[in-house]
Parts: sequence; C-alpha cells; structure tokens
Amino acid sequence: MKKILVLIMACALMLALCACGSDPLYANQNATEDATAETEAAVDISEYEQSFDGLQKYLIDLKLLPEDEKSRNETFAEVLGAEKGIRYSVSSSAFIELYEYKDKTSDEAKFVLDQVEKEGKFVIAGLDPLTAVMSDSGKYMLAYNDKLGYNGYEAIINAFKAW
Repeated sequence: MKKILVLIMACALMLALCACGSDPLYANQNATEDATAETEAAVDISEYEQSFDGLQKYLIDLKLLPEDEKSRNETFAEVLGAEKGIRYSVSSSAFIELYEYKDKTSDEAKFVLDQVEKEGKFVIAGLDPLTAVMSDSGKYMLAYNDKLGYNGYEAIINAFKAW
C-alpha cells in the first residue's frame, strides 16, 4: 500500500513540475504586452519620418525589433519585387522581415502581393510559406515565420499596420 501511495505522490509531483515549466517563447507574455503598451504611449508615430528607415526606427523605439546590428540582415528584396528588405532575428527561432514597395507593377511584386492579399501569406521558390501583412498605407510589407508562436508578433503587427 505504501508503494502505491509513494508512486501516486511521485506522479502528482511530476505533473505539477511539468505544468509549472514554461517555454521561453511564451514566457512573460503579459509582461511583454504591458511593457509594449507603456512604450507605445511614450512613442509618437508622427515624430518619425515616413520612410523605410523611419519605420524601422519606430519599431525599434517601441522595443518590438532588436536594436543591435547583429540581429539584422539585408534580404534579396528584388526576388519579391520590393525595393528594400531587411530581416530581424527576434529569437533563436523567429524572425521578422520588412519590405518596401514603391513600384508594385513588376511580375514578382504582383505575384507576392496577390498571395498576401488573398491568403495572408506567400510562398517563393518552394520555401516554407511566410505569413505577411501590409501596412495601412500599402507601401510596406511585414513577413514572419510563425511556426513556434513567438509572442511578440501581435504587438509588432498592430504597430506596423498603423504605419
């Protein structure tokens, strides 16, 4: 009887410890959302130049994109028909790409932007699909990988769309 009781207690302890563990991608989601709301109140979008660089600075000042140079890489924007593109690594497994579209008439731009408009994602050269949204101005696109549910996407999408 004692062995059964000890086994039940060990199982209960194991379940309790597993339930208390957390995945770093989901950790402190409420704290992140609260900090973002406070930062947004301190950052005025009208003070930023309405450009690709201004967009990046705005999102960095909101603490939605990393500030360090090591986390940024230029992309092959022309493959997507964009004029400029940059990728930010926001965690070990998550990234965000920003693109500027001044001319949407190229075949590449039409192909990508049509997919984003219809499906909210695009696929290029057989690679994994990227979820994407356009800014309210229609001049910028934000693309990201959402396989692991990085908790910062919602905040950055909301700030980005207003651009």
